[in-house]
Amino acid sequence: MAEKFNFTKQGAEALPVPEKRIRYQDSQNKYLYLECNPSGKKVFLYIRCVNYKTTPFKIGYFPELNVAEARIEADRLSSAIAKGEDPLRQRKEKRIGETFEEIFNHYLEQHLKINCRTWKVDEQRFNGYCGDISNRLAKETTCTDITALHRKISSKNGSVIANRVIQLIRRTFNYAIASGARLTNPAANFKKTKEESRERFLDAVELKRFFVALSKEKKVWQDFFFILLFTGARRSNVLAMKWRDIDIERRVWIIPKEEFKTGKSKDVVLSQPVIDILLERFKTNAGEWVFPSYSGSGHLAEPKMTWESIRKNACLNNVRIHDLRRTFGSWQAATGASLSVIGKTLGHDNTQTTAVYARLNTSSVVEAVNKATQAMLEAAR
Repeated sequence: MAEKFNFTKQGAEALPVPEKRIRYQDSQNKYLYLECNPSGKKVFLYIRCVNYKTTPFKIGYFPELNVAEARIEADRLSSAIAKGEDPLRQRKEKRIGETFEEIFNHYLEQHLKINCRTWKVDEQRFNGYCGDISNRLAKETTCTDITALHRKISSKNGSVIANRVIQLIRRTFNYAIASGARLTNPAANFKKTKEESRERFLDAVELKRFFVALSKEKKVWQDFFFILLFTGARRSNVLAMKWRDIDIERRVWIIPKEEFKTGKSKDVVLSQPVIDILLERFKTNAGEWVFPSYSGSGHLAEPKMTWESIRKNACLNNVRIHDLRRTFGSWQAATGASLSVIGKTLGHDNTQTTAVYARLNTSSVVEAVNKATQAMLEAAR
């Protein structure tokens, strides 16, 4: 049990610095405690069982907060509890936030950035798709709102993205609730819609139009989209491409393990056209990034506007940036590459994920990345 004495300024100042944390109880207010720490700090606490749970409630540090002020605050908390309130829960809810944007930012800073390698993906999904509910009070967000948001995203971006966004919303609410927020999760019982495997890729005619449209863009974007197409790498990886990860002699780009949820690095084979682009870029830019920029990240940030320009000029309907990755895989299948080779070049961990690319040609033969690259270039002439 904590030692009890009548709190005074002199008495509090005289308490020694302990080797281990120790608490003292005020004889005038049985719920007021003074905790002394090995660091020398002393803090007033309000300790009382509320709703069958005893949790220390920090009032303030001594001597910034004097004894009289600490007792007044302890009396206020006792009065609030007598009225049926829960001050500790109220403080947690205030800290976590009230709008969905506030609880997401708390989730982002306190959990995602600390524990998840792909937190940037979640941040992008929130910024890109959650605008309809971001400024709404979290406690007023309903199942109807979630259904409407899913329907809207599905109509514009497809069911896969819509499902992922709703999953993010569900995780955000779950974290807020676990952190003490008195909320009901509106996405808890939402059932995701069926996700059809997307098979869109560029054929020979579309590739020719794509290259013509790309030639009208700035050189940096030409290089970016060529590397995207001829490596099959993900957009985020190419945007954050670093010179230190590229081995020109071995013709390989080693994407760091920190970029993947699996925690494993990926080796990307570089064909001659990609090598030529990199060597040319290195002549004028030998800094950290292959695609430097004045953005906050230091590298190119978002190719959406340029992609829309290319897509419209090339008359490519229903084509997304990620479809360039499918195009690379599909042309490998068309030139006889096996599923294992396609999976290796795309960084997939199993052949089931790459099965969609084999539908162009069932008689797959192991072929190199250079063959698929050359085939695409020849088809576009």
